[in-house]
Amino acid sequence: MSNPTHKPSQLQTINEIGGFLDEARLLAEKEQPVPEQIFKEIAIQALAQINPSKPMGTAFFDAMARKTITVAIETVALYKGPHGIEVYMTYRDPKEVYGGLWHSPGSALRPGEDPEDLFRRLEQGEFECPIVSKRFIGNLNCPGGLRGHFFTPVYLVVIRESEKSSGKWFSVDNLPHDTVDHHAERLIPFAVEAFERMGS
Repeated sequence: MSNPTHKPSQLQTINEIGGFLDEARLLAEKEQPVPEQIFKEIAIQALAQINPSKPMGTAFFDAMARKTITVAIETVALYKGPHGIEVYMTYRDPKEVYGGLWHSPGSALRPGEDPEDLFRRLEQGEFECPIVSKRFIGNLNCPGGLRGHFFTPVYLVVIRESEKSSGKWFSVDNLPHDTVDHHAERLIPFAVEAFERMGS
């Protein structure tokens, strides 16, 4: 059996996986079912070579997310102007998850991070400007998402836009048609309700 706390060399990992694949191939060729444990052992060996502090990439992240629960912090920047409440959103790169859609910035926690690390990533990445203040307003539990089960702490934030900021403000009553579905249907209404309740 594999020891998941010990990181073997890459050659050891390849040899271990090769042995399990050979066993699985023999069973499959005999039209016998391959035990689930063999696939688990292959996954254990492969995961030992993955650096959890680096971005996983979309396909790998989604495969992992469908087998566990992901904690993803969402932020919503709202502003009450003369024409009602507006929300700040950014446009996703077409090559990324939810590519070509508008969304309110957020991210999954990475192993070893605390929330402050994640907020710094958002400042440097999607917001491209400082988060001046943040206020926790509640959690959204989303067990039936296409990407898996997400548990989402939600924060109202105030940002200080800079020349680098590429996001835009939209009326919460007239969001772009190409907004991420669950942001338009759940996240932003949830934040707006809290925003109004606080009398902001």
